[in-house]
Amino acid sequence: MFMKLYEIQVAMKEAFLLHEEASQKKLQEIGISKERFNIYKNNIRMTQKNALELLYPCVLSVVGDICFSELVMTYLDVTPGQQEAVYEIGRAFSHFLKDKEHLFKLPYLWELASLEWTRYEIYHGKGGEPLSEATLKECLLSFKEDSSYFMMNPASKLMTFEYPIFDIFQCCYGKQEAVYLEKKQNYLLVIQRQGKVYCEPLSPGEFVFLSFLQEGYPWQIICEKTWQVDPQAEVSWYLQDHLFRGTMVGVHF
Repeated sequence: MFMKLYEIQVAMKEAFLLHEEASQKKLQEIGISKERFNIYKNNIRMTQKNALELLYPCVLSVVGDICFSELVMTYLDVTPGQQEAVYEIGRAFSHFLKDKEHLFKLPYLWELASLEWTRYEIYHGKGGEPLSEATLKECLLSFKEDSSYFMMNPASKLMTFEYPIFDIFQCCYGKQEAVYLEKKQNYLLVIQRQGKVYCEPLSPGEFVFLSFLQEGYPWQIICEKTWQVDPQAEVSWYLQDHLFRGTMVGVHF
């Protein structure tokens, strides 16, 4: 009995996702040789590799083509390939890099990969509309310290890094010439604004301010927590700046 093309494709996909022994059994059932299956498998691997190159251009830039290819092939061997979208294969790549002992000379690499994956997620996330001019005026006029709560743009994420990841990121794109690893801890807001993704460095105080605001804490507590980190922080300026730039997309009085 001859199988239809789509039936062969489905069976090949199932064989690709199975472990070696089960995969061989599946191939025997549909009458596909191992050589033919390996061609199919290599094509999928190349598609996945190309997707990871597009997802992680900075990691590729740091380690080079050969090392990146070896890392990717090892990663694909240990990563289930059952994602609906091909780019979803890259979700666990930063965790994979973190666990690779032979990358100890590049301890920041997994953090760089984490930033690149976050940028991908934020780009495809559904962001909120910036507040209208009328709403902004109402926010400033009706603001109450004990009852005003703000909602941050859902297509945003606050990130903190042990290494100067923003500097490394800028260097990979040719926007910065040198990086000093001695410069520790970056605080970043990764956010979608008007369909584009931005990585915005934050001061420690501003990071704490947005973190507690995002969690829905009352204004008094937000101020207290921010001033504990930076006694000179201008919390009123933080609020106005992020309101007008669209970091906050909702407000409850």
